[in-house]
Amino acid sequence: MLDDSSGENWRINFIYLANTRMKRGILLLENRKRKKDQDPQQTERIISQAYRLGLPIEIIVSGQQTDQTIGLKGRILHIDRRNKKVLLIHGVKGHTKLCTPIPFARIISAKIIHTKLQ
Repeated sequence: MLDDSSGENWRINFIYLANTRMKRGILLLENRKRKKDQDPQQTERIISQAYRLGLPIEIIVSGQQTDQTIGLKGRILHIDRRNKKVLLIHGVKGHTKLCTPIPFARIISAKIIHTKLQ
């Protein structure tokens, strides 16, 4: 007679893995909320102010597939409200013409960099 305990053990392990993944996902969301010290309206105000005045800005962006955060520095070339993206010129002085489109949904926080050039 075959014992069916291996199938039962498999189900218990599967449930345990699902619970640990869910707990880990909740912890990651809580950590992201703790990192997120600005609300979206404040971030949008800072971005539009930096665009209007031509000031350099540092934007912290969440990674697309990973949970890492990336800090980008530069000047804002264009704010596309229809597609909900920001075009950022790399470099604080804006000499390079390499632009990065950044979706609003991935922006965690933004702050204006105060330089001696101002």
